[in-house]
Amino acid sequence: MAPDTPRGQQPPDSSEDLSFGALANEMEGFLPRKQEIEVPTRDFEGNEISISEQEAIRQKKEIEAKLNAKVLGASGSKAAPMWIKGVMISAVSVGVLIFLPLNQGMQSMQPMGSYVSMAIGAGAALWCLNGVMKDDAPYEKFLNMAGFAAAAVVVITAFLKMG
Repeated sequence: MAPDTPRGQQPPDSSEDLSFGALANEMEGFLPRKQEIEVPTRDFEGNEISISEQEAIRQKKEIEAKLNAKVLGASGSKAAPMWIKGVMISAVSVGVLIFLPLNQGMQSMQPMGSYVSMAIGAGAALWCLNGVMKDDAPYEKFLNMAGFAAAAVVVITAFLKMG
């Protein structure tokens, strides 16, 4: 046992290769590899296929492979759009605003209720603003702007009701 290793532990095996290349070689069956598309050089009758026809066959097979990857990739689950999450967070901040700061029975919690409502509303506003910058579709940008406006109204209302 080496003097610098803690008691009860074995020293690491120095012959084991821990590089990325060794790990990639070990996991070769699990990692996806780009496969070269094989194009036949002869047709069914045994005649030679010209180079231009071989290139056309290769392009057709590449298009089929891309289409298959797109179809199989689209069948997986997708996350909800950003505007839906932003509107849901805005609705939570509206609920907090209605039930805590604006409710007469909860006036004892007034400053803290406004702070909580403003924090949730600010988070919703930032989320929707992020959606405006990331989404490409104009309709989704509009919905993100609507969520941002609702969250901004909640933040302003909570700030005004705080005092």
